[in-house]
Amino acid sequence: MRFFKALVLAVLIIVFLCSVVSADFTAKTKTTTSGIMGMGGMTSETAYFIKGDKVAIAYTMEMSSMGQGPKGGNSTKMIFRNGGKELVIINNNEGTYSILDEKMIDSMATMIRTLGGKADSLMENMTVDTMEAKITDSTREIQGLKANEMSMNMHISMMVQMMGPEPTPLNVKMNGSMWGTKDFAEHKTYAEMVGEASSLLMTGSSGGFSGMMPFMETFGIDQATMDEVMKFTAYIPLEGMFTVKMDIPNMPMNMTINTELLETSKENIPDSEFKIPEDMEQVEPDFDFSGGGMGFPGM
Repeated sequence: MRFFKALVLAVLIIVFLCSVVSADFTAKTKTTTSGIMGMGGMTSETAYFIKGDKVAIAYTMEMSSMGQGPKGGNSTKMIFRNGGKELVIINNNEGTYSILDEKMIDSMATMIRTLGGKADSLMENMTVDTMEAKITDSTREIQGLKANEMSMNMHISMMVQMMGPEPTPLNVKMNGSMWGTKDFAEHKTYAEMVGEASSLLMTGSSGGFSGMMPFMETFGIDQATMDEVMKFTAYIPLEGMFTVKMDIPNMPMNMTINTELLETSKENIPDSEFKIPEDMEQVEPDFDFSGGGMGFPGM
């Protein structure tokens, strides 16, 4: 009898430990943007699905001045495959999906490198006065999850063609912070997959988007700032508030971008969340997310 009780206890402990180590994790957030002149308000919802070595991020956007896509709604989903070395981007607006892999990244490398040749002309019309991003020492608890703060401060001055033949001066200032968490069982796997996806985007056999760094350094955006931003991609954003002030002659604009955590869950996630719907048509990726939008994890 003692042996039986000990065996039952051991089994219960094993089951408990396994459930803690490999628990599914879902986080859903809502972002509300207000103060967009002439365009009404905008809301978006992001859902992070993490199940063992499976990761998917779904994004849905609604804007009062924007209609729905042919399939209804304005939404996209990014599914990580092959450990993060391959990204499937589903566009529910059009009923299509595309696969982003090293071959596709390499095809973009040449275009990215051409930006370097345009730096001088862009610098004549744009100045990055401030661009700061840092994961601070501040922590807080959000719905039972430990969260860390990423603070951001940006000020850009530029001349843009808006109305009439003469360029219009435009000052854009943004500041605020985002709180993100690593406090979930599968964080290590999630971080590794995001890291692989970052490597895919920034390297490839032809350099990928790494050519952007010298371009950004030309405008005073240093490597340390970019490193902090990339670190934060390993976090899942939960809450945040940013203010954006645009000084435009005769029509100043003040926007607020507020992100709130709707819910988290450790319940079982259906495998269907990580599969491409059967009625989707495959197309070549074109990086056009205007119908729904998709940001890289953590951004």
